Amino acid sequence: SSDLFSGLGGWTRGLKAFDKESVVLVEKDATVARACAISLNLPLCHVEQVYQDLCQGIVPTSCVLVGDLGDKKVWTILSFFHIRIGCMSPPCQPWSRASRESGLAVVDGKIFACVFLMASHIGIRVLNVENVGSIVLHPHFRPLIEFAKTRGYELLHADSHEAYPFLPIKRDRWLATFIETKIVVKEYAKEWTAKVRFPIISMGPANLHRRDCLQQHFD
Repeated sequence: SSDLFSGLGGWTRGLKAFDKESVVLVEKDATVARACAISLNLPLCHVEQVYQDLCQGIVPTSCVLVGDLGDKKVWTILSFFHIRIGCMSPPCQPWSRASRESGLAVVDGKIFACVFLMASHIGIRVLNVENVGSIVLHPHFRPLIEFAKTRGYELLHADSHEAYPFLPIKRDRWLATFIETKIVVKEYAKEWTAKVRFPIISMGPANLHRRDCLQQHFD
């Protein structure tokens, strides 16, 4: 598995609960990537150095990689890890009602589509995604899903869940799973997935006008 747009490695920590590991984490902010590497006790690597090592026949090992997923060199490096499951939290600002909702019109929005484009080239078969709940209302959401199909991925399951039980914030998060179209999933497995529910511990509706979150602890 791989943790894309890793931040501090939230997906990787979640995978540990299932005795799974992320073989590589990718984060473009060097400061955040460094903190992630220290927290998870993993080496911190930079794209150019790893790429040069590959040219010398040195295959990369598990690490936090400082790199931009819009860079093809990053995907070349990722291909050597033989990743089959990708977990990612693409930038949510382009899809959030709390911003300009620019979607695919900006780089941070296009990078979501870029993952579908490149993942198909390196053999990733499943993509687990997290984003703001309002993404499904964005006018660019449907084109994004259609683009994923052109790259061989279909949306198997998606739902919005309240994050408040786990974070001091009133915010719904969109959780979705995309799979290769050629993967056959049994109907009973789809039914199990559809019945997954997180506990609801609500503060009531967010009262910031046209916003999808309410921060409880501003200090």
